[in-house]
Amino acid sequence: MRVLFVHADRVAFEATTAVEPGVDAAEPDGAPSAGELTDCVAAFVGVESADATALDAVVADAADELRAAIDRLNADGAVLSPADHLVDDPADAERVRTVLRGLDAAIAPEIEVVRAPVGWHAALDLSAKGHPFARRSVRIDPADAREAPPTERRLLGADGELTHPEDLDAALDDARAVLDADPTGAFAGDRGDGLAVERLRESGLADSPDDDGGLRWLPRGAVVRDVLAAYAADLAAERDGAPIETAGVDGVRTGGDAPSVADPGVESTDRPAWRFDPGRETPELRAATRDPERAREAFRAGVEVASRASEALGLDVRPMVRATRAFYADNETWLAELAGAFDAPVPVEVSEKKRGSRSLAVDLLTIDADDRALAVAGVRLDRAAPDRDGPESDGPVRRVRCAPVGRLDRAVDALAASAARRDPPGIPTWLAPTQVRLVPVADRHLARCEAVATALDPGGVRVDIDDRTATVGDRLADAAADWVPYYAVVGDRERDADALDVTVGREATERELTVSQLREAVAAAVGDKPRSRLSTPRRVSRRPRFADRGGR
Repeated sequence: MRVLFVHADRVAFEATTAVEPGVDAAEPDGAPSAGELTDCVAAFVGVESADATALDAVVADAADELRAAIDRLNADGAVLSPADHLVDDPADAERVRTVLRGLDAAIAPEIEVVRAPVGWHAALDLSAKGHPFARRSVRIDPADAREAPPTERRLLGADGELTHPEDLDAALDDARAVLDADPTGAFAGDRGDGLAVERLRESGLADSPDDDGGLRWLPRGAVVRDVLAAYAADLAAERDGAPIETAGVDGVRTGGDAPSVADPGVESTDRPAWRFDPGRETPELRAATRDPERAREAFRAGVEVASRASEALGLDVRPMVRATRAFYADNETWLAELAGAFDAPVPVEVSEKKRGSRSLAVDLLTIDADDRALAVAGVRLDRAAPDRDGPESDGPVRRVRCAPVGRLDRAVDALAASAARRDPPGIPTWLAPTQVRLVPVADRHLARCEAVATALDPGGVRVDIDDRTATVGDRLADAAADWVPYYAVVGDRERDADALDVTVGREATERELTVSQLREAVAAAVGDKPRSRLSTPRRVSRRPRFADRGGR
């Protein structure tokens, strides 16, 4: 099989003429007769007769290549199109359909895919991007695909030894749980289970309008997502990460002062030089070098940043290492040193990857109530493919990518899972959609609530007022369910007093605080983390999601 990848601003196709007589529909295999995508990878797939000897393995390898292309290019989708002209001995139409269906099934859960029909001549309108890596072809040999040994899942100790999980004692159940949970990855193109949409819906963070896997952010979820993205940008700024305005491949921009392959962006300083790509789904710090030791230095720095970010999110995380067999064999000592930084043997996947660029990955995962391992941060060490290395004497470019908060949607999902396990439920104050909630006993107390909210505004506090007609008890229960870290009832006594009786949700305690003390308490809890305003009406009764909960 040969696949040509093109990074495109836009791809549109329309079936015009059937190749075989008597075919009167352009959807014999479920593919549409016409389709269009923007900012995508166009994959032109040439299937050979010889691919039949290991068809499933060839499809799996092609899917890996497509994921890698989507990941490197930060594309929003993929268009799959048959391309018999790429190969000398093309397979029959039914086998081509089988391959395209397999690629569609492997990729579609993660990203939008449009598949062109097989057996039709199609009009094609393609606008390709102009950066140096916008076009790339790969050759997938069915013999290589068939011979690739299976992935090994082991635990890596500080001595560098790989041990089968069943050979270890029960004290390592946590590490085994990561291996058994089919972990997601931290990057947009990584495989893994979908989001827990029902949990996000119940938390008032996001919804899936048609239950088709697509995500629509609700106002509360948008606040958490935006604060996470701002935090990733702050971490990048601490590392002097120069923003990437237009991402090309592996962090190399197509203009401006971005590093080229000859000047990969790691300079002679005491630490790696970073670039920052805010991304569409996954904010990333990136560095590149031809020096293996500097690549390791950058990788270690990335793990430190990712660990620090996971701690700030208040998540109980566990490491997961993925390495190619060749990389593990060449770097046993360094990987043992990496594993030794953690308190216990580290779960590791060792696989054979004859194509693609990934050599090493570390994900920081949290296990949810459904035994899914959700990645909340990750670091990658990639090696450029040979056709992009430049002069052989210079050696290959090694690129390190760090996603300190992982994919934003998965990070929010992980926070929702973590909040649900707490009693009372909650997330760190700096991430809470509402940081202070005021609950007036009656309408005559609304003016006092508005005055308190206005006084908190200069401190950047996200404050709202639950003025619904529900009982005070029900509204306090909703404040806990909405993860509000500070909430207070405002009645006759509070209307005329300087102080409020404030419930601190995370501590399950009550404090008497003046408005200025409350503002200072929130500021201390937020610290140097980003702040973002509420994007919803201050009065809860005016929010659509409360229309069926006593709003007026």
